[in-house]
Amino acid sequence: MKWKNHLLDPFANGSQIKNMAEKQIVADKIADRVKSGDVIGVGSGSTSLMAIQSISRRLKNERLDILVIPTSTEMNFACQHFRLSVTDIVVDKPIWCFDGADEVDENTNLNKGRGGALYK
Repeated sequence: MKWKNHLLDPFANGSQIKNMAEKQIVADKIADRVKSGDVIGVGSGSTSLMAIQSISRRLKNERLDILVIPTSTEMNFACQHFRLSVTDIVVDKPIWCFDGADEVDENTNLNKGRGGALYK
């Protein structure tokens, strides 16, 4: 059966992502850090979504063998959509992880939003 709407449609043109230019810089820096053999924990939210898009673009151009551990069902779907190999914390231990933050102050204190994905 084909779904009428795709899970990622609201993010397709970036219209629902705030601070998109800044988040793209972060996403590209995350993608630049990826090395073959990495097992990476993937947070939830728009910054993480943009990061997996950047990682996916890099994997298309380079022969990198990585595994990702998404923190939510939504990000699991997104990782699979972008052709990233998914595993879970029961099977593999992440070497490093990334996630976004809702607010960061001048002292680099941060405020994490929803947080519910951590308790799935």
